[in-house]
Amino acid sequence: METTNENIEITARPPFFKTALEKAAVVTGVLIAFTMILYLLELHHNRWVASTSFILMLVLVFSFGRSYALSARKEVFTYGQAFRFLMAIFFLSALMSAVFNYIYFLYIAPETIDMAIEEAYENLMKSGMSEEKAMEIMGMQMMWMNPLSFAATAAISTVLFGMLLSLIMAVFIKQEPKSL
Repeated sequence: METTNENIEITARPPFFKTALEKAAVVTGVLIAFTMILYLLELHHNRWVASTSFILMLVLVFSFGRSYALSARKEVFTYGQAFRFLMAIFFLSALMSAVFNYIYFLYIAPETIDMAIEEAYENLMKSGMSEEKAMEIMGMQMMWMNPLSFAATAAISTVLFGMLLSLIMAVFIKQEPKSL
């Protein structure tokens, strides 16, 4: 460790990948716990309640990114570094969550897929479509109505959503050099 003339210690940031992996595991663990609580309270089918998990993820990732940026007090943390760190958390969390989502849709709450199928059919019928045409469309959609597709779609959505949020949050997390 080095010290400056002001006797303030300058510490190096923790390792990038290890820290991102640890933070992603925490985010995933919290989201899994939240999902299971919603399931046990039978609120997992309520889209508004379930969508609060995105807000929870946003708050966690932002706070982890901010603490990582501040971990080396005087060291510069550029916009690009902030974006990469936040994106790494989102990406790793999406991968870990995909495994949980597959298990969740296959074993814990398989009725969720059945409800999605029913909802899709009802929406087609409400749009004024003939039953024959609705059945034809449902036949094409059925190949995507399985646990693997749901888990993959959730992971891809998380990565894309995370990319957008990382672009925005990095502005607030970066640490520019102090001007003299």
